[in-house]
Amino acid sequence: MHFSRLLRTIILGLINLFGGLILVGFAAWIHYRINGPYNPGEIALEDWSLALAIYTVPLQLGAAIEAIIIGLCTRFRWIKVNHGRLAVGAFSLISLYFAISAIWVGMTSRYSNLFGVLLYEFIITLPLWLAWGLLFLLPHRQQRRKNS
Repeated sequence: MHFSRLLRTIILGLINLFGGLILVGFAAWIHYRINGPYNPGEIALEDWSLALAIYTVPLQLGAAIEAIIIGLCTRFRWIKVNHGRLAVGAFSLISLYFAISAIWVGMTSRYSNLFGVLLYEFIITLPLWLAWGLLFLLPHRQQRRKNS
């Protein structure tokens, strides 16, 4: 096995591991969000909302970074284009879910700074624009038919 192929295999394995950890973390976040209000005796409401807010930032950043890395791997033709678009779309949806929920909380809360929330979400979703740009800047392969 050539060194470049070995390196590519290791990098793709680490990307899959990182993506799996993000998906497991997102599932745990959803479980914690759903389970918290139904069990108020276990967790205080203030601790519950603070833990969700703190856990949101690394998940949102991780999903955006994973989308960029998958976009780059698709650009280098390490991942098939259809698989890359599906993966970037999935991690973009995770990041956009957090962005939309933060904007909704910012709009409904009396004490929040909506401009600050919108600016934060704009900055945190910039990597998604880069990831989708990497995918759409791919040259499309045209199949040529032989005239016989």
